[in-house]
Amino acid sequence: MVLKTGGHAVFIEPLGHNPFINLYRKFTPSIRSQDEHPLLAEDLEMIKSLFPGVEVRYYYLTSLFAAFFAGTVFFNRLLLILETIDKGLLKLPIVRNWAWQVLLIMRV
Repeated sequence: MVLKTGGHAVFIEPLGHNPFINLYRKFTPSIRSQDEHPLLAEDLEMIKSLFPGVEVRYYYLTSLFAAFFAGTVFFNRLLLILETIDKGLLKLPIVRNWAWQVLLIMRV
């Protein structure tokens, strides 16, 4: 892939540092291909070294727990509350890598 000057590449990828999500992955290998893997901090650093402009946004930490209430009358309200908590928690560098997904915006 070639990105023209001024171009953007946007990816949403899973992260691989959360032990609970990794446990889920261990018990559900059939829902992923053999060659895929969630991104690690080292992968993000490599991406940052290859592109002059990289914006990283982290998503889904506590809000993952809302999935247990999907289909109930509590789901939407609970999800809104947990997403608000995530916005605060994911500002902390020590917590970010425990997020489930990362949005990468790379600029050339």
